[in-house]
Order: sequence, then C-alpha cells, then structure tokens
Amino acid sequence: MDERIQKGLVSINILMEIFLKKNKLSILTSSPDFFGRLHLFNTIIRRGIKDFLFFTTRRPRFQSMGGPQGVVSSLLKGFQKLGVEYNYNPTKNDVGDIVCVLSGTDALRWAINAKRTGRIKKIIAGPNLVFQTDAGVIVVDDEIDRILVPARWLKDSSSVIANHKVFKRVMVWAAGVDEVFPSTSMRNILLVYKKDVSEKIFSFVLCVLNELGISYRVLEYGRYKKDNYFRMLSIAQGLIYLTKTETQGLALAEAWMHNVPTLVWNPGFFERDGIRVPTSSAPYLTDECGVFFSKKSEFKTKLKFFLSRISEFRAYEYAKDNFTHEIAARRYLDTIREIL
Repeated sequence: MDERIQKGLVSINILMEIFLKKNKLSILTSSPDFFGRLHLFNTIIRRGIKDFLFFTTRRPRFQSMGGPQGVVSSLLKGFQKLGVEYNYNPTKNDVGDIVCVLSGTDALRWAINAKRTGRIKKIIAGPNLVFQTDAGVIVVDDEIDRILVPARWLKDSSSVIANHKVFKRVMVWAAGVDEVFPSTSMRNILLVYKKDVSEKIFSFVLCVLNELGISYRVLEYGRYKKDNYFRMLSIAQGLIYLTKTETQGLALAEAWMHNVPTLVWNPGFFERDGIRVPTSSAPYLTDECGVFFSKKSEFKTKLKFFLSRISEFRAYEYAKDNFTHEIAARRYLDTIREIL
C-alpha cells in the first residue's frame, strides 16, 4: 500500500476514535441560530426556484459545482467515502466540539462566541471566506485555531493576514473534484474557456487559432451546464484557460481529471491601491498538466509548444494523485489532527 495512504489511514483512525467519543464534527456554512436557519432556508428556496426556472425555460446556464458550493460538496463527499461522522449546518444544540466554518461571516461570528463561552472547543475557518472584506477582521480572531485558504498566493498576498501574527495559523487546502474515467474517443479540438479576460486578449487568442487552422470551441463561464462542459472535455485534446486570477480553479482540476491538459493565461498580478499584488490564474498547474503564458507576444510560441507535447502530459494521473474528494478529506482531517 502507498505510504501516503497508510499515513492517511492512521490519521483517520485516530480521529475516528475521537469523534466516536465526542460529538460529531460540525460543518457550518450558516449560523445555527434562528436567523442563520432562516437564511439557510431562504437559500434552499432560492436555489430550488432557479432550478425550476432552468428546467422549465431551458435557458443556458452553467451548473458547475465550482466555487463555494463545489468546495462544500467535495468535503462532504470525501468524509462520506472515508466514513467520517459529521453533521452539516445543525441546530445550535447539535453542534459538536470541532466546528469547521467553510463559509459565512455570521457562522464564523457564532462559532467564535460559542468557543468563548465553552460551547465548542476548536474552530477551523475557511476556505470560502474573503479576507479583504468584513470577514477579514473576524478571521484573525484569536479563538480561531486554523484558517484555510485554497492557494498559496492567497496566503502570501492577503493584506489582512500576511503581516498579522496569525500568519502561521494559515494553511493551504485544496478541494477535490469528481473522479471520472477519461474518454477514449477521438480528441480533435481545443476548448477556449473564457472567464475573466479582456476582449482584446480573448480576440487575439481566437485570431491566432484561426490563423493556425486549429479547430476550437468557446466555453463562457456562467453560460453552460456542467454536463455540457464534461461532454466537451471528452472530445478536447487541450483547454486554453483565460482568467486574470483563480483562488483554486476547480474547472481546471475537472479538465485534468478528464485528461485534458491546459494552456493558461497568467498575468501574475493585480493592482491594489497602486501596488502590484502577486497572483495566479492556476495555482496548481504543473509541468504534468499544462503550460502558462503571460503575454500576447508569447502566446503563439507557447501554443505550438503546448500542442507539440500534448501526448506527454499526465493530467489525469496528476489529478488522481491530488484532487479526488477522498484526498481532499484526508488532508482536511490532518489539519484537524494538528489542533487536537
């Protein structure tokens, strides 16, 4: 058995003994008090209405489990696979000793107050919390035992935590994606994934593809169902990913899981108050799964290089080794073990 798996199983066994002796691990995305429950109910109703409108009107809409919802789904699926006991958004009387606040400023406020009064013992905050807003003040509270962010660049560049004493409590944790068996069908197109990119850059990329006679299809973030995305990945030999920054990039991990390598536009920074803040458009991209380009002037060269070694990438193997729900859950459990 792989040594990493053995270590993961040992940590799980230790934690399971603790969970069985105490209350369940509690995962919060909303406050367990009355107003939090009301907000959660409202969210469920709104999501149901959106789904009803989609299926009745058939309006094109991207239903990827990306972003905060994808993170929550990944952790819950991983815990279920590992047999970890937990409760999700319980009432306040059912909250366990260890509280994981994945998102929600109100939920984090409730957990901090609950720990101060002795109701709970440990708090893990994140990764779906934005540090440059009101949550940033809360997230550095001394009651929080661990703060999770989805990528190293967020830890390094956050103005709230980078120069604060809690920096050492900040850990990087990545969610997983659904496991699939890559398609063996003919792959003869490139996908162009348009998310947060100027029309100038986007048009330039398409012009180069047309100039080189390369077949492609465009996917625009927010305009396609997840199933459509997966179908396109099954016939794609590669994906060109266009966005200024990514916190983690679940859509990228989904592409790698389908054995689709990625050519990613990576400006490498954004401006904040006149200061260049280092960022990444693909925090987890490696030589195993793709290539970066940062400027228009290098796109054609990088594209040719990318296509020349399409068969050499090992995107699927990389994703299987790093981005399954089970692996994500194991890493989360290891974070919990550190604070017990």
